[in-house]
Order: sequence, then structure tokens, then C-alpha cells
Amino acid sequence: MFATPVDVGNRACQHCGVTRIADFTEDTLAAGEISFTYDKVRRAELRRNTWRFATRNVALRPIDATTMLLKPTLWASTTTYAVGAIVQDAAGVLWQGRAPDNLNNAPGNSSAWEQYCGPLTVQPYDMSGTTAYFSGELVYETPGDGTALVYLSLVSKNSQDPRVPSLWISTTQYAMDQVVLFYSPWAIGTTYAAGNTIIYNGIAYVSFAAANVGNQPDISPAKWAPVSATIAPPYYNAATTYSIGNFVTLAGVNYVSTVNSNTGNTPPNASFWSAQAAGTYYASLIAFNLNNDPSLSPAPWLVGTTYAAGNKVAGSDGTIYTSIGSGNLGNDPTKTIGLWTNTGVLAPWTATNPFGTASDLWLQIPVALGGLQLASPLSYGPVVQSPARNVYRLPASFLRRAPQDPKAGSTSFLGAPSGLMYSDWTLQGDYLVTRETFPILLRFVADVTDVSTFDDMFCEGLAARIAYEVVERLTQSTAKRQGILLAYNQAIGSARTVNGIEVGPVEAEEDDYLVCRI
Repeated sequence: MFATPVDVGNRACQHCGVTRIADFTEDTLAAGEISFTYDKVRRAELRRNTWRFATRNVALRPIDATTMLLKPTLWASTTTYAVGAIVQDAAGVLWQGRAPDNLNNAPGNSSAWEQYCGPLTVQPYDMSGTTAYFSGELVYETPGDGTALVYLSLVSKNSQDPRVPSLWISTTQYAMDQVVLFYSPWAIGTTYAAGNTIIYNGIAYVSFAAANVGNQPDISPAKWAPVSATIAPPYYNAATTYSIGNFVTLAGVNYVSTVNSNTGNTPPNASFWSAQAAGTYYASLIAFNLNNDPSLSPAPWLVGTTYAAGNKVAGSDGTIYTSIGSGNLGNDPTKTIGLWTNTGVLAPWTATNPFGTASDLWLQIPVALGGLQLASPLSYGPVVQSPARNVYRLPASFLRRAPQDPKAGSTSFLGAPSGLMYSDWTLQGDYLVTRETFPILLRFVADVTDVSTFDDMFCEGLAARIAYEVVERLTQSTAKRQGILLAYNQAIGSARTVNGIEVGPVEAEEDDYLVCRI
């Protein structure tokens, strides 16, 4: 099995008849020549063919004045990364985190990372809720404090606002690490203040009346306003007239209007608005988490809190501990014997949020954004319009186009010509230019670097090609070079044949002249 670039390099050493190497940094002629050649030849061989293992798909949207560009930071061994985090390695390759609490796992050498082949541009989320996003698309939102939050869509046909997390419902089963927003259930005998939020029959309601007691939320519209479970409130606009029960957001706080004809009264203003009380975000610590009230789960142990006898906490290992002494301060329950009792019961929830406050249809991505500045005109854009050509930024790790719909036209109606229609796509540098204005679902060959994902037959061909390039330098033998050339042609030919069988036939594009003649 080929697992690392050194495995491929050592196969090249065998072709050349020289001693294998330990790694590319060792002080030997073979290591120096192979390390210099490896990436150059790998990229060239990847570009030769539409390799199954290197084919990727991505949804791209045209660039406009609001488009931002990903600016991933360099991976650091001392930083703990969340699932979805995007970083850059020393070679400039982008990687996305696949494991929680990802610390000191170098990208390319750990299953905690996967090479990122997604979009490099980020569009603002459509606040109207009418745009449906594809799986893997990135959007950003600006909460009004000078920052931008980036979200990755986890499903297609996704029009839910990323800022709205799932409300906890007792009848819903949650997965491990899933984050929910918790509000206490409405209680008929409890007196609620303006801004208090509760759950009734799975719906969140906000009180906009003081001394609100005994008013059932679903039948008391003068006391309670339902909160949308999918659309976040719009940003406050001083020119908009709001009615009683309307919601807005400003500086990260949601407000509900307590009067009609509410115009120009900027929150917070107690005469016109009530601030919605914040809920608590809980992350599930177990799989198959059903009907476990998050408010009954012990809070995580805190190093600076003094605990009395009988106090319960959730340890970092997910179990519940009970303090067996008073004045219990700074003693980690997972490491201290004699001061805590381990109940052995796994805590179902923890009041922490490692993944951001995103909806369960989105994943909040910790990554910086920068402005997208084009050095020279690529088209009549960059704006979204149909009369002129528009610009799309090619995705990360793009190497070459692949057939976009290779099976289209395989079955023709009444003997009509088959094949794909021509597109007007033009590749210019790192951009695709076209008159299309809608999202493009691009199929492409990526510049994959993880050898463990390569096809073994491709690795055999790559090793032979590397050997062909370095053998004279290592052995001063032209005869060996000719023999390795034969081995290379056989290996890469077999790899391309098998790959072609697996991919299947690709329909040719239709010729306009022939179609018109028919």
C-alpha cells in the first residue's frame, strides 16, 4: 500500500536499483533528486487524465461587489482547531479539520485533516431566505460589530438562516457534538418579564408584556410573540415601521417591538422594544440523545469555582462528578482522587459550544476573510448580469476541468444526435468567465496531495515516471532509463485503462452545424 510520498519515492528507487531512503530530508543524492522531482511530476501526471480518485465537485457563484475571499492562516501546532476549520500548510495547500479538539495533528500526516477543495470565494447570506444553497457552499454574515461569521452549508436546498440554531425538543434525537439552543418550557404559574423566552409545543415565544402570568403562548398574541425557528430577525432599520410583535436584531441582540407604528426608535429603548433574553447553547456529549433536559445536566467543571459537598459537575471526560468535600477549589475531578466521586454516568449535555451558534444545517467555520481585488479586467464584470460575461473564482486545488456531465445524451430520442451542449466557459488564470449568472456546479480534477487516497496503479506509474527523470543522475546509466521508460508506459497505460473502465464512456459535445442539419 502507498501511504506517503516516500513510499512512491522508494518504489522509484527500486526501479533505479539504488538504496531506498528514509525521508525526503535525508542527506543523500537519491533523497535530494526525488524530493525535487516528486511534486512537479505528480501534478503533471494528475493533469494528464480525469483520475477517479482526484475528481471533485463544487458549487460556484459569480463574483460581485460583496464577494469576499478566504484568507486561511498558517497551521500552528499549538492551536486547537474545531471541526470545519480551514488552514494552510507551509506549501500553500489548504486543509479542513475533520476532528474535534484537533491539536498538534499536522495536515497531510493525520486523518484529522482532509484537503480542502471547496470554494475560495464567500458570498453574503441572502437575508430574504429565498436563495437555496448547495452542500459545501460558504456564506458570511456581518453581525454589526465589524466582524464576519463564515458558515458552510451541510445540505443542499438550504435556505435556513445560519444564525438560527436548532431549538431543543424533547422528542428529537440528537447526535454526539450536535449543538442546540435551550429555553425552559412555559409554566402556567410562572411570572415572565418582557423579553423572557420560553418553549411551548416545540415553538419559542418571547414575552413582550411585563408580569406575564397564566397566558398560554399560542392563544395570547397580545402577550407572546412566536420566534421563527428558521429565519433570524432582520437587522434594525431606522426607516422601517415596525408593528407589535415584530423582531429585529442589532449588535447581536434580538428585540421585539412592544408597540405599533414603531419608527425611528433605535433599540435598546424600553418604551418601544424588549430585548429577547438569551438562551443557553448546549453540545450533546452522547449519541442517541433523546429526552434529556439540558437544564438538568451539570455544568462543566471550572478551575476557578469553589464547590461545596454534593455539588455536581461535568468533567472533561463527559462523566458526572460529585464533590465529597467543602471548599473544593482547583481540583480537576478527572485527575483528583478523594475529593470527587465519579458517578460513572455520562452527562448528556454540556453548556459549551465548540462549533459556533450555527443551525444544524450549517457549520460555522473559523476562518478569516479578505477583500477580492482583481489585478486586471477579466470581463465586463465583475458583476452579476446577463448581457455581459461574469466571473467565477476557481476552487481550491483546481488542476483541470473534467467532463461536466459525462453520461448526458447516452440515450437519444428517435435517433436524434446525442452528446453534451457546448458551453461558453473560458478559463483565464484562476477564474472562469461566462455569460451564465446562476450557480455553476463545476466538476474538476483536484491537485490532491494525500498519497493514501491515490489509486495504487497510478502510484506505480508515478513512481516509474520519477525513476525515469532521476535515474541518470543517480546511476549514470542510459540503458536503465530506456528500460524504466517501458515500465512507465506500461504502468501508466494500465492505470488509465482501468480508470477509464471505472469512469465509463464520456459523451462528446454536440456540433451545432450537425444538429442544425438534422
